[in-house]
Amino acid sequence: MILRFLSALALTVVTAASASSFDNTGMDRSIRPGDDFYLYANGTWERRTTVSPDAGVTYGNAAARATSVGHLLEILRDAAADPTSRAGALYRSFMDERAIEARGMTPAAPTLAAIGRIVTRDEAAVAMARLTRMGVDTLFDGGPDDDDRHPGHRALHWSGGGLGMRDRGRYLPGAAGGPAIARAYRAYVRQLLSFAGVSDADRLAASVLAFETRLATPRPSEADGGVFDQVSVRDLERRMPGMPWARVIGTLGWPPGRAMRIDDPDVFTAAMKAFVETPVETLRAYLVVRFLDTYAPYLPSPVADAAFAFDEGVLRGTVAQKSRAERAIGLVHEFIPDDIEAVYAARYFPPQSKAQVEDLVVRIKQAFSRRLASEAWMDEATRQRALVKLKNVAIEVGYPQAWHRYEGLSFDARDVFGNVVRGHEWAWTTKLAQLDRPVDRREWTCLYPSTVNACADNGRLVLFFPAAYLQPPIFDPAYDAADIYGRIGATIGHELTHQFDPGGSTFDENGLRRPWWPAAVRTAFVARTDALRRQYDDYEAAPGLTIDGKLTLGENAADLGGLVIAHDAFLATGAGHDLPVVDELTGEQRFFIAYAMEQRARYNDARLRAQLLNVHAPGHQRAFEVRNVDAWYDAFGVKPGDALYLAPEARVRIW
Repeated sequence: MILRFLSALALTVVTAASASSFDNTGMDRSIRPGDDFYLYANGTWERRTTVSPDAGVTYGNAAARATSVGHLLEILRDAAADPTSRAGALYRSFMDERAIEARGMTPAAPTLAAIGRIVTRDEAAVAMARLTRMGVDTLFDGGPDDDDRHPGHRALHWSGGGLGMRDRGRYLPGAAGGPAIARAYRAYVRQLLSFAGVSDADRLAASVLAFETRLATPRPSEADGGVFDQVSVRDLERRMPGMPWARVIGTLGWPPGRAMRIDDPDVFTAAMKAFVETPVETLRAYLVVRFLDTYAPYLPSPVADAAFAFDEGVLRGTVAQKSRAERAIGLVHEFIPDDIEAVYAARYFPPQSKAQVEDLVVRIKQAFSRRLASEAWMDEATRQRALVKLKNVAIEVGYPQAWHRYEGLSFDARDVFGNVVRGHEWAWTTKLAQLDRPVDRREWTCLYPSTVNACADNGRLVLFFPAAYLQPPIFDPAYDAADIYGRIGATIGHELTHQFDPGGSTFDENGLRRPWWPAAVRTAFVARTDALRRQYDDYEAAPGLTIDGKLTLGENAADLGGLVIAHDAFLATGAGHDLPVVDELTGEQRFFIAYAMEQRARYNDARLRAQLLNVHAPGHQRAFEVRNVDAWYDAFGVKPGDALYLAPEARVRIW
């Protein structure tokens, strides 16, 4: 696809007078670049930065995040003053703490009573389907989503969920902090059951934890092992008897004759088997917990505080809640994001920034194209298909080309609990209505314009770079090329390479999920990335806390790819040689330092441990990608004996 929105404007050529996001004051020049490049670039910033109590981590782009939040709050406060504003009504309903406290558990009482009347497993299964429509994370999580076997169309997907500790890894023996987290979760479950008036809460909390542990750790003997691609109700009844599948499908509102996709058949089969073998008493308790865990933020403070203490405190290391107004942003984003995001984009993202980043995208794609065209580990046929795929990748900059209108959805400024119920039901039925409609590949699927991040949608072949990510101190049209290419350029390259990593390479040049790399090409790719896996396996985020090189491999490979591609594009502008020396640093040096500054992150202990379960390595180690780039050695005079030095033959080269 030709990217019709790209601009032909040239990137600002850098002069000594150019503005810069370059934070010299955050560096620590007492550290040799070759010994710890992250601390060389960020050591002073690390020492003077405190960990955000409402997140458990402070990132280098915290100022951009704070600015974005401030802008959204300004928009919401304006909306709250408008009695006709839908976003204003939803915002006011959440901000009315007095009304929430006065109602107590009354809004939740009908659902809790319905769960309490469950006598059979069939009734429990149907109740779980009803809760799923209410936005509760359950075993029946799923619905219409892109059909990766038929690009441009949708299919019914059944992905499953329903784990209170969120990540399956936390249930496994040997998980970091596992026993302590499990004890905290059991205590939290006991609290929720007590809030619901359930007797014998301690015993049932243990049963719920045991049930979820079985859901998270299916044994091989329980796994069907097949690939459930087109599954009918009859198939489900045959493969997984004991569930009232017709009633479940009917309650979910799914077309009864429509085939479904099971995203993880082994886990799904084991979960259904666990469900039909679990006592009804435990299933009732489990449904109470899942319901209250989801709706806790809209219930009185004892319930909301308990949910925060576990979900954010235990799991993420957060010690203080965000302000209530900031949490209201999340609620509006859940149901009607474009009502405020359209205003945000119009107010805070100037056309000059959009045009310049679109031009930067062209340059980064050209640099990647040159690398693909000469990639030695690809055969000629694969290279040509890769070049076509790269050309077909669309890149959205700033904000969507069209905004959602959310027709038929309204909110009551006096009823936050009811608003959330109505919002989930509207979203569920609206998504079902889209099942047979063509996919708009340019629809923003993973981020909002106000999000300080970027993402890729492999199936749609689209990358997204939101307006908030393209704001100072990360980006400004007046910044010099070293800043721009080292930060934004490397991020664009990072997201592009995801189209060709183990995940992206399973989607062809048209977004169709099918293997298109010959075995020899894939073997060569795996061999190159395996060296990077071993590199990260050797890193410690803290004494005794090692990084999982396999878990983080996809992101680490994208970091390295983005870095070398952005460096190529940087050199192609001529700026690498033409930029002035600033504070005794050349343009080439500032490019690499800007990359390391983009990785700034300071964690508390709990948040760091949680990060080790994430596919992204901690920022400190992500900055070490530079040790695989020859130009970094030349720029900083890194020699044998320096801690990060790698012999040329040991440097990882993927792209």
